Amino acid sequence: MIAAWIAYCLVVGLLLAGAALAFEHAFRLYGRPVRWVWLGAMIGSLALPLSTYVLPGWQRFSRESLPPALQAAVEGLTVAAGPLSAGPTTRPLLAQIDSVLIALWLLASLTLLLFYLRSYRCLRSESRDWSAEVLAGSTVFISRQLGPAVLGLVRGRIVIPRWALELEEGLRRLVLTHEEEHVRAGDHRLLGFALAALVLMPWNLPLWWQFRRLRLAVELDCDGRVLLKGAQPQLYGTLLLEVARHGSGLATLPTAFAEHKTFLERRVRNMTARRPHRRVESAIAASLIAGTLLAAACQLRAPQESTESGVDLPPAESVAQEIGAEPVFTPYTARPEFKDLEEAKRAVERHYPEDLKGAGIGGTMVVWVFIDSDGNVANVKLKESSGNEALDAAGLVVAREWEFIPARNREEVVPVWMAIPITFAVKPKS
Repeated sequence: MIAAWIAYCLVVGLLLAGAALAFEHAFRLYGRPVRWVWLGAMIGSLALPLSTYVLPGWQRFSRESLPPALQAAVEGLTVAAGPLSAGPTTRPLLAQIDSVLIALWLLASLTLLLFYLRSYRCLRSESRDWSAEVLAGSTVFISRQLGPAVLGLVRGRIVIPRWALELEEGLRRLVLTHEEEHVRAGDHRLLGFALAALVLMPWNLPLWWQFRRLRLAVELDCDGRVLLKGAQPQLYGTLLLEVARHGSGLATLPTAFAEHKTFLERRVRNMTARRPHRRVESAIAASLIAGTLLAAACQLRAPQESTESGVDLPPAESVAQEIGAEPVFTPYTARPEFKDLEEAKRAVERHYPEDLKGAGIGGTMVVWVFIDSDGNVANVKLKESSGNEALDAAGLVVAREWEFIPARNREEVVPVWMAIPITFAVKPKS
């Protein structure tokens, strides 16, 4: 079961990552901040799998509520993802390795948590040598090599390396402005949440990739805010190259400027990018792709809990919902029976339209009746018309009032569809 659930989490994470990537493209076309897109993807990668157990009924919206084009795309994506529930031959094996997977999961989470705690202790130890100074009205901490960075989860502290003080006035002011923007936007808290998410699911590779994109998005958004404040792109690009040359001195936690070479290239190119042609069409196309992937992630069925015998069986309510939409065959060994046959006949008489009865107009119709595992009529559909719309409508009302002893498949109660004729006829006078 754990193996199937992990597979479900990975597929959901991939779908949400794809949706976030498409949304990012659409947002970038209009200069909108995108860090919230990736934060949402990370939250969804945690919340969707959890919600399938805490709130098992939340996924019960129908695909028919989506536009036709999205319905077809979602259907294709969910079929391509494949069934995530284990088959009969693999379930015993999955049950055997569940305990191993749980142990490895806990070990990985604990290892990552200890790594972060060790990094925090190292920073605390190193911070004893930092000196507090006031630069341009802001209090910053001066380190030997670490930074530029914002450290801390609750209150962000700006850390500036000593070599940054030797930069020319314009560059030094840009360093401080960038870090102040991080503090003002609360980026240190946002990245702190992201690190906690990785501790919860350290095996989730799509989640790690989302975290990497989140780090880049945080920096790109911050770059945009600094440029909006009047910074010259050429001077700002020079600063990025200068900081990259020195390095941050901090490899364990996200920093403001010092990033992977690819990140640096993306940031420089983002500052100099021109507004693309036909951005409206491009944004709409990206949004449609993102919406399709998001809908597919929400519609993807999670593996169900296992029974004591080790066989995964979907809940009875879920089965009833699946087969209750349209008439389908359900195996049974004992067919449903009316709880009170005479009352069922009286219901036909009660709903016989008076004008038709008085005119001697009658007819026979056949209705599909979906009888759930409690014997209640959960759905009705017209199978064969009586030839009179009023009689057909009355027959559907009658069928909904019936009560049954539910069908059984050996010893198990099962929901079934039954085709039942209803005849409206005027009784001959005696």
